[in-house]
Amino acid sequence: MRVLDVVQGSPEWLEARLGIPTASRFDSIMTPKTLKASASQDKYMCTLLAERLLGFPADEVMTDWMQRGIELEPEAASAYEFERDVDAAKVGFVLSDCGRYGASPDRLVGKDGLLEIKCPSAGVHVAALLGKGLDDYYYQCQGQLWVTGREWVDLMFYNPSLPRAIVRYARDVKYIAAMSQFVLEFCDRLDVAHAQLLELSGGPAPGAPALSIHRDTEAPTEGRAPGQSGPVAATDGASVSVVRTLDDVTRARVRTALRNYDATTAHIATRTEPIDTLNDAQLIEAATRLIPNVIAGL
Repeated sequence: MRVLDVVQGSPEWLEARLGIPTASRFDSIMTPKTLKASASQDKYMCTLLAERLLGFPADEVMTDWMQRGIELEPEAASAYEFERDVDAAKVGFVLSDCGRYGASPDRLVGKDGLLEIKCPSAGVHVAALLGKGLDDYYYQCQGQLWVTGREWVDLMFYNPSLPRAIVRYARDVKYIAAMSQFVLEFCDRLDVAHAQLLELSGGPAPGAPALSIHRDTEAPTEGRAPGQSGPVAATDGASVSVVRTLDDVTRARVRTALRNYDATTAHIATRTEPIDTLNDAQLIEAATRLIPNVIAGL
């Protein structure tokens, strides 16, 4: 994960999460109770696509309850620290290593924990004290644990005039496995749709994969056949690596094809790195060995 040092709610925070799915909206990708695709996927995708094209948040509305939560959050965090005798560190935006999704937990607790603060209406707060309505927040909590790699999250309901309710959720491996599959597939579709929209709008159209050259040292490149990939012997003994780069559509196709391939074999072949953290060269290398029929068609 990558922790971005931004203030939640600030323009920098809004920019960091622009156009990517975040844990608070994972229920628009997977239905929390059935663990099936959400009927809201297309609507959410179009919102994110609009953000990518416009360059600013779409349909961002600050409700009175959201504002109340922002105002009470420092007080709530201090109460939590005192009650649990821990330090809870502020965090801005947590981005996945692949940069395709993220989360904004309210605090990081120690090395393994998170704190998510809710300041809802009095009625919702009392329901939480009675253990009711907690499932509405489960997907967000598990989404935060997935993105951050942490082991538990304390969900805290805070109202200065009412007893506090704190519920701890441990990392749910099966739930996260289902959620991550839906989110990653959603990201693939999002990237493909974005590339298509850029082409329709006259933006950078996805064409044939290009070649980019990464030199170990400055050296001439004579001796490379047209389209050759891999190290090339240079006249001064240095080497030049030619790495194929993929456009958004092709990259999404390769990721999806690898993900659909036998997971165990794919992970072994890619040195146990998650598919979505592989760069273009690693994706091509894995696909060439595992699914040559797909890579040959690119």
